[in-house]
Amino acid sequence: MEQWHFIVGFVAILTIGFMRIFYNYRKVVKIYNFVYKYRDNYRDFANSFFSGFSHVGIRSSGFDDNLYEWLTEKAIKTQGILGTFGVGLMQLGTYVAIQNYQILVHTLPLFDKNTIMKSEAKDIDNSLTRCLGIFKDRKTDLERTLLNPFIWFKIGIREVIGFPFLLVNWFGIIDNNTFSKISNNKNFSIFGGIITFVAFFGGLIAIITGWEQTLQIIRSWFN
Repeated sequence: MEQWHFIVGFVAILTIGFMRIFYNYRKVVKIYNFVYKYRDNYRDFANSFFSGFSHVGIRSSGFDDNLYEWLTEKAIKTQGILGTFGVGLMQLGTYVAIQNYQILVHTLPLFDKNTIMKSEAKDIDNSLTRCLGIFKDRKTDLERTLLNPFIWFKIGIREVIGFPFLLVNWFGIIDNNTFSKISNNKNFSIFGGIITFVAFFGGLIAIITGWEQTLQIIRSWFN
């Protein structure tokens, strides 16, 4: 009967870990799809914009108001997703420059003012493409992780260990920054790794041989 307890606990931890990874995967896919759509719409808008100029440089058509409105509405959200990939150095003169210049939110309005250059428009596209590359790699890594039961177990143990801290965070006893520091702490990761190793192999042995034999084996590790 004790073996069933271990089997249920073992499966529960695996399930918790799998669900956490799957949640992260869905989150990354959602962000990736959003940025991909934003870049597609931006390219359609920018191509239409620049194709609307006559041979003398006067814009006669090509400004898609609906697309521009959508891009503007989503600009702040997209800029936040871009992070460091969406900032650069804005040179205002020989000796003056703006650091951490937010490329998207500051460059996009130049379309409406009709003062944007193709190089500036390309900067936005490059930022979006770099961001897509990062999230594509994350998506690929998580897809591999979804096929690795040992990592499910590792993440499951980490979730169980971190649950008390999450609980006090929910009740406002510690803030989000403190909770994040605890979760990402090196000692916490080492402790979680040790617990994962012992629990994983100990759980397997317990399922196969029973609780008493497992205790004897674990005691022998520390003797």
